[in-house]
Amino acid sequence: MPNTTSTRAERGPGPVGKLLAIAASMASGIAAAGTAASAPPVNNAAAAEVRQLESTLEQIYNSPQFSKDPSVALEYFDTQAMRLFDIEAPAEYRGADFRKHFIEIGAQFSGGRVEFSKIEVTTDGHLAFATSLQHLFGRGKDGKPYDMTMRVTDCLRKSGGQWLIIHEHISLPVDATAFRSVIAPKK
Repeated sequence: MPNTTSTRAERGPGPVGKLLAIAASMASGIAAAGTAASAPPVNNAAAAEVRQLESTLEQIYNSPQFSKDPSVALEYFDTQAMRLFDIEAPAEYRGADFRKHFIEIGAQFSGGRVEFSKIEVTTDGHLAFATSLQHLFGRGKDGKPYDMTMRVTDCLRKSGGQWLIIHEHISLPVDATAFRSVIAPKK
């Protein structure tokens, strides 16, 4: 009777080994492509426009007008295309749901302040990514104090000569054991 047992080497890699080989192949291909391709040129004028938009939003968020009517800031968002990943549930808002959520959240934070820092912009003149830290502090409508620093990434598209935010991702890094913000608020 023939011996039907085989060694791992004779059978070849198992499913995990095959996945690891595919991942390694993809990683080396990506690395090679990254060295062969050059990064898109930085469009300094467009980056300055996006920084100005972010600065304008900061001013609006801190204005008495925003405290009365948070919708004043919506002109800087493409509310039809908008997708927001927020820190509170449900974690995703789109279109009309985004608009409603934005106004509700804005009203909760009215009377407080927000400070943008570490703004970085990457753009090719048509699409842009703006990242920042945003420190919110004050008292909510319920009278309770709040003080938190969030990471915010805005994706913007230029259309008709105007930059509009089409996606925003907000995250709050936490110490999972204390459920407290890892990024300390500015004092």
